[in-house]
Amino acid sequence: MSQFNIPSSGNFVVVPRKDGDILLAKGFIFTPKEEELVDQYLKKKAYCQDLPCEIIKPIDDLYKMNSDQIPMRDFVYGKTNEAFFFTDNHTRYLEDNQTFCPTSGGYWQVTDTNKQVLDRNNNIIGYKDRLIFFGGKYPNGQISNYAIEEFRLNSQQNATLDLNIRNN
Repeated sequence: MSQFNIPSSGNFVVVPRKDGDILLAKGFIFTPKEEELVDQYLKKKAYCQDLPCEIIKPIDDLYKMNSDQIPMRDFVYGKTNEAFFFTDNHTRYLEDNQTFCPTSGGYWQVTDTNKQVLDRNNNIIGYKDRLIFFGGKYPNGQISNYAIEEFRLNSQQNATLDLNIRNN
């Protein structure tokens, strides 16, 4: 039986995994490429497969939250003022791809839509939309510095797996 010398936990951040925790050095910054986010995290999450690690947490009703209600402090692995969350975008797409999502103090407005996310072979594996938070009533709100980049899978490429996602 081998023994590992694990340094004191004060210098490390523990990231859970199904098969055992990962120790990351303090100062580690989670900065995946768009392709990695879609292929290694979003796709695996959607199809109930094991993720590389449990770094991205789920958040409920993101589109109903004001920008200051998003629990940014819950995400300790990224750059300052940047966080990654899984959320159900189903509510945003109920109204024929609605371009704004009202909140109690403003609204999220879609400003850039359907930007393609490509894999190494230039296949479209997903899409990215950008939403900006506006304080006040739609359509005359005041623009803020808060933005959401929303990623979703390319349903045509993943059609064979779509039955799995509907069943889960």
